[in-house]
Amino acid sequence: MPCIDAIDKKALTLKSDVRVEDALAKLKKAKTQVAVILDEEGRAAGLLSFKGLMQNLMPVSIDVGGRPLSLDAAPGVGKRLRKLYPLNVGEVMEHTLYAVAPSSRLIEAMRCCREFSAPAVVVENDDKDFLGLITESSVMERLGPAARV
Repeated sequence: MPCIDAIDKKALTLKSDVRVEDALAKLKKAKTQVAVILDEEGRAAGLLSFKGLMQNLMPVSIDVGGRPLSLDAAPGVGKRLRKLYPLNVGEVMEHTLYAVAPSSRLIEAMRCCREFSAPAVVVENDDKDFLGLITESSVMERLGPAARV
C-alpha cells in the first residue's frame, strides 16, 4: 500500500514566525500533538511537538565521575516555559524530518514512526511540496477497516 493512502491531509501547519505561545493554542484547538512548520515557499522545514517542547523544558544532566547529575537549566520549568512563549517556532522546532514520497510503501513510513518516534512527512517534487503526515493514528485509521474484513 502506498503512503498516500494513509496520509493525514488535515495535519496542522504553521509558518516559522508563529510564536510558541500561539502555536500551543493552535495545537490544543486542533487536538493534535504535532504541527508541521513550513518555510516561506511552503516546504516542510521542521516539526513542533509537545514531546519536543517537553524535552526543552526538562533539566539537563552532566556526567560527574561516571554518575549522571541532574542540573536545572533554569530555576524552574514554569520559568523555562515562559521563556519559550515569545520565541518563534522556527527557533525551537525539530529540524530533523523523516520524509517519504507519496508512492513509498506504507511500511517505510511506519518504520519511521516507530524508530524515530516521529511522524513521517509526505512530500513530492524533490521534497518541495508538503502533502501531509503519516502518523500512528493515520495508519491505524487506514488499516482498521481492512482488519475487520
